[in-house]
Amino acid sequence: MIIRKNLVWVHRVLGISIGVFAIVLSASGFFLLFANDYERWRYPQAALPLEDSKTFATALAKIENSAVSPIKLVKFPQPDFNVFTVWHQDETKGFYNSVTGQLISLDHWYESLMAFILRLHTQLLLWDEVELVNGIAGILILFVLFSGLMLWQSRRKYFQLRFALKTPKKFSDWIRVHSAWGVIASGVILIAVSTGCIMVFYGTVAKFIVWATDEIPKTPNVVVEHQEKPRASWNTILKAVDDSLPDGQLIYFFPGKQNNAVLGFRKRMPEEWHPNGRSFILINPYDSSALQVIDARNQPIAIQLLEKVYPVHGAFVGGVFYKIILGIGAIVLTALSLSGFIIWYRNLFLNSN
Repeated sequence: MIIRKNLVWVHRVLGISIGVFAIVLSASGFFLLFANDYERWRYPQAALPLEDSKTFATALAKIENSAVSPIKLVKFPQPDFNVFTVWHQDETKGFYNSVTGQLISLDHWYESLMAFILRLHTQLLLWDEVELVNGIAGILILFVLFSGLMLWQSRRKYFQLRFALKTPKKFSDWIRVHSAWGVIASGVILIAVSTGCIMVFYGTVAKFIVWATDEIPKTPNVVVEHQEKPRASWNTILKAVDDSLPDGQLIYFFPGKQNNAVLGFRKRMPEEWHPNGRSFILINPYDSSALQVIDARNQPIAIQLLEKVYPVHGAFVGGVFYKIILGIGAIVLTALSLSGFIIWYRNLFLNSN
């Protein structure tokens, strides 16, 4: 009896403490499931059929010459989003026509709805380090989830799952409905929250895997000194990229840095779950030679499993059915947090009277 009473206290205190975090993360996560759909609606050009990739060289040259700020990262047009997405060093993000390279839109994160929601979800609209707070909140949410399941298990005859469809009228009804939906959605909430936590602590988890398995993954590690001569043309560079891992889908381009002129590209291979691909190609910008090629399919098995966390968290696998299930899970977690506040308030009010 004492153990259960303490468990109720832990569940209640933790739930109230992180309830706002749970609402923010779950509600924003729900909208992010439909980010691409929203952007395609907002920018009809993104919904057009994908053009021949041979036009990419012309468009990239145009984008580089017209960029309002130096380029930090480029995402190539994809079948489900047919525009160049370019992140600039001044923290703006632009969409560019996939054929002409003409600018379609240019926004800071606070000027774009989905960029705003993404920053809310990952950083609470604050600085990068706040991501750690989300990770800690996620771990506490898991504690609340497991403590709730333990409480339900101890009195499951009283808190039957059929109460999920009951309209709460009395205080006890709120507890029963809260309990039933918490159990029903526990699986999908566990998947969504645990994968989110792993993403926050990705570097630490990866180091642990390397230590535990004694298998070191391949990482991009080529350096090219800057030279006083022109860079190779985009046609020759993209041909070299196409010839490397030819079965892969080109996703990202990383321009050279101040201390390293090498050009980086990412591809998604047929067996990869990760929507952005984890296969790398490093190109010498002066002679278009491929200096390093990393096929994600040849990485250690544990690392390949780790790379599946992001696509599972963001519903990039599993089709429409899994996206719907994950969306329902986000709605239920929001409702559980709100009903938890209601139960706490009513319990406080009843006890004070």
